[in-house]
Amino acid sequence: MKAMNNVIALDPPVAAPDAPISAAPAVARTKASAAERLLYIEPIRVYAMSLVVFIHVAAILAPHYNTISLTDWWTSNFYHALSKGGPPIFTIVSGALLLGISKDQPLGVFFKKRFLKVLIPFLGWAAVYLAWRVVFRGEQLAPEDMIRLLLGGVVYDHLWFIKMILGLYLATPVLRVYVQSATRANLRYFLIVWFVAWTLLPTISRLLNMQINLDLVVMTNYVGYFIGGYYLRDVFLKPKQILPTLLIVVGALLFTQYSTYALTMAKDGQLDDFFLNNQGFNMVIVSAGMFLFLKSLPWADIYARFPRFQKVVLYLASCSLGVYFVHMLIMELLGSGKLGFVIDSYTLGTLIGIPLTAVLTFVLSVGVVTVIKRIPGLKLFVP
Repeated sequence: MKAMNNVIALDPPVAAPDAPISAAPAVARTKASAAERLLYIEPIRVYAMSLVVFIHVAAILAPHYNTISLTDWWTSNFYHALSKGGPPIFTIVSGALLLGISKDQPLGVFFKKRFLKVLIPFLGWAAVYLAWRVVFRGEQLAPEDMIRLLLGGVVYDHLWFIKMILGLYLATPVLRVYVQSATRANLRYFLIVWFVAWTLLPTISRLLNMQINLDLVVMTNYVGYFIGGYYLRDVFLKPKQILPTLLIVVGALLFTQYSTYALTMAKDGQLDDFFLNNQGFNMVIVSAGMFLFLKSLPWADIYARFPRFQKVVLYLASCSLGVYFVHMLIMELLGSGKLGFVIDSYTLGTLIGIPLTAVLTFVLSVGVVTVIKRIPGLKLFVP
């Protein structure tokens, strides 16, 4: 299975940002208190984590246009596109949280509270997945192969993300100084240049079949989503803006589905996932749109009316990093037949099998994380 770009917001909710935004954002803010404005963090994290699990299940069938039925492929394509946006949304949430902390925070405090909190679990789970590849998959990996995969390769499809987020963490103390000193206009400039250079130019290059290179160094990769999270942290949609935002998101998702189909057909059924790239302009639209929609919901009122729902959301959010690490093991085990049964994308047909497998994988992953959290010494790996 092709490695998917999946990103997780790894940090617990923090206090209200230390540096106020100097100018009014493009979209109107609410009059909610700082505490109320942070209530959206956990439900967005849970939503994005569910998408991460969902996409790994849906993506399995995507490369097999020529070997499965057209109905099954389109079902997979539908779910695949629908579950996109989770990784960038996680990065947006991380930026909203981390970049809002005081730029004067000592480096030692930051690395102890944030960097090591991710690095240590990554090393532990990297060892687990290397062992899984040898024992479960039957791969032949010499010790030097394992070291090479850990340092410069991909230990497992989804673990590439941890290296990316660790890179953003290393840059965070520097980025804090910039974003908290920059004006709204300067932040917009940064995001516009990033959007054009990193999402639009590759699309134009692909459509015109010509290479357009612009080496920006700083404004690359996921840093745009990261800084975008800081930019959007106090931006809320007005009620009249919610429906248009959702329609734009739906339009972008439909574009993703049909463009993926068209490009795949142009390559005689070989999957072309150009528009499934998390850094495509369509994914920026989907991710930013869903982030704004979800954060603009009246979470204080929802939680007041359904207090048990809040407890569930808070707990699931606290398990997000652990679920990210463990869900691939659960998904592969369910589909392997080694448990005496098989639950995969084809169970009860792809229309039901894909969401069924995703939901079951998510629930079992939360269960496993819950157990690990209660084991002294091991709970360090599911913070």
